[in-house]
Amino acid sequence: MPVLEVRNLKKYFPVRRSIKEFLTAKPPRFVRAVDDISFSIEKREIFALVGESGCGKTTTAKLVMRLLEPTSGNILFNGNDITKIDEKEYRRKVQMVFQDPYASMNPRFRVYDVLEEPLLIAGVEDRKEREERIMKALEAVRVSPPSEFVHRFPHQLSGGQRQRVAFARAIILNPEFIVADEPVSMLDLSVRAEILNLMEEIRDKYNVTYLYITHDLSTARYMSNRIAVMYLGKIVEMADSDSLVEKPLHPYTKALISAVPEPDPRMRDVIKEIPVKGEVPSAINIPSGCRFHPRCPYAFDRCIREEPELKQVESGHFVACHLY
Repeated sequence: MPVLEVRNLKKYFPVRRSIKEFLTAKPPRFVRAVDDISFSIEKREIFALVGESGCGKTTTAKLVMRLLEPTSGNILFNGNDITKIDEKEYRRKVQMVFQDPYASMNPRFRVYDVLEEPLLIAGVEDRKEREERIMKALEAVRVSPPSEFVHRFPHQLSGGQRQRVAFARAIILNPEFIVADEPVSMLDLSVRAEILNLMEEIRDKYNVTYLYITHDLSTARYMSNRIAVMYLGKIVEMADSDSLVEKPLHPYTKALISAVPEPDPRMRDVIKEIPVKGEVPSAINIPSGCRFHPRCPYAFDRCIREEPELKQVESGHFVACHLY
């Protein structure tokens, strides 16, 4: 049974109508941030959700965390609908690491206070137990010496150190599932690999399952078991990490991969750049048919008329494209 299962999930945000639109009784418009997506994540798996800004991946993360309520669809955690699970219990089992570690911490709290807060909320009353768990969490994220580190404020830490504290806070309640929303995008390149390796160490030590949100296909391939590519609220391709990167099928996935700089000069002529036209359309006025067709170099008449379904074309490889 999957740890997390998303079924036909939708999240539409209403657009505020102008006085003119209200008086002329124009129908309300919506931003279709997440538009009927489905996927499942198995135990100890790292599942990456990849896409450009505005594709809906962070909204999906917030829906999984119950920070937003879905317009329709279901999210199941260990087979149970998350809306029917006690919220406090769900928070213990599912944690989130945010993109900006500084913004996600109270600047007036020392590191000790940041890590103690979830324990107090969870009802850990014994002070000695709280101290032991705080020190153990800091040791797990390789912060040393923890006894000195706990007295620092967030502004006294580097970006990498703040993100380590964020992961310590996430694991301190021994969760089953962690949503990592672009955890390395604001860090220096020299620190990114350390944090990604730390994520794998936490997975192996605590048997944690991850939903990894990123715009970076290279880190997604490095980290994850499977990758799903999102475009304008839809999953357009989903497969094992190596399969998706080495043999992409959807034109959008091919364009993303061709945009990644190739360090090997001998490979630059082998990897062909995909000429994507124009800008990403508005999520309010989504194109008819395939929502990628205005930018796709391979689009034909059917793409304009009919929206493709996400279907399996090879073992474990799903794509939403009329070319297959």
